[in-house]
Amino acid sequence: MPKFEMTEDASRFWTVVFGAVTTVGLLFGGVYSLMEYWDGRERTLHEQEQQRVALSSQNEATRLAAQQAFATKHLETCSEAARLAATIATSTGNERAMALQSFLVLYWGPLAVVEGSDVEGTMVQLGKCLADKCPDSQLRQLSLDLAHACRKEVEKNFEVHLPELPPRTLAPKSQ
Repeated sequence: MPKFEMTEDASRFWTVVFGAVTTVGLLFGGVYSLMEYWDGRERTLHEQEQQRVALSSQNEATRLAAQQAFATKHLETCSEAARLAATIATSTGNERAMALQSFLVLYWGPLAVVEGSDVEGTMVQLGKCLADKCPDSQLRQLSLDLAHACRKEVEKNFEVHLPELPPRTLAPKSQ
């Protein structure tokens, strides 16, 4: 095989060329690495934002479900209190005694969990009226006031606008 000899100038030339190619390769590798780093960082930030949005949506759905359950329970409990108050105000004897017992259970427990200030105020007035053995006409008015307070709170809890009720005067107690 023939022997290849390189001159000193050629050797220097190729050393510079390989050095330049190596430098350019390192520069391109460094630039590519930086681009990949920034792209990966951007993807990570985007994924984190998507996870945050998904978690926020889940939290909102959970909050809405709890709010709906609360509003439904409020409606049920308040309706029962209004029904019992009306029964107390319009009945006598055993029916009134049973309604009073059930009303007091709501008064001292379940209704206090869900009632707002309007219902609470009316319930306190009704409780005082019952304790003071006030006249049936006052009981009927407080029963009606309780139903209206419940209606007002239900309107607020369900975020609906119910039509206004006309002013009512109490009809005489039916015999």
